[in-house]
Amino acid sequence: MPAWATCFGYRGKIDETAVMEEMSREESEHHSFHTFHGLLQRLSLPAVEASNANGNYNTAWETKDGIANHPISYLAESAFLGLSTAQIDSIRTITKMVAALPDEAVSPKNTNTRTLEGDIASLRHPAWDPVRAYAAEVVEILQPVAVRNDTYFKQFRS
Repeated sequence: MPAWATCFGYRGKIDETAVMEEMSREESEHHSFHTFHGLLQRLSLPAVEASNANGNYNTAWETKDGIANHPISYLAESAFLGLSTAQIDSIRTITKMVAALPDEAVSPKNTNTRTLEGDIASLRHPAWDPVRAYAAEVVEILQPVAVRNDTYFKQFRS
């Protein structure tokens, strides 16, 4: 099995018995981008909106973990997404910015980030402000790819 298939798993296919079908590389790359772009969109929101979008639970940690640990080289080497050099550079930059966020911005001392108040408090840490602003720019930079990505998935909804 190719490494990229294990990275993003399998797509379930249900008929008379449950059968697991290996994803194509194209589908896997589109899922990877969709996940990453969704995290960027959430990151670009103000603290309360980001918390609400994530269900008011540990949003800072989940956002940092999802972006900082996303396989960026997989996106950069994509055969199907058509990312430009500028788009890849913006992805790498936001990933580095998110990875550099201090622990205090993700899990403030004496704050339960699994509560609404704690979740919002962590997202309001000043270290998030420049990251949030740049995430909004990256969402715009990636908009053409997001449109192609949405078109890819629409073909399966018909």
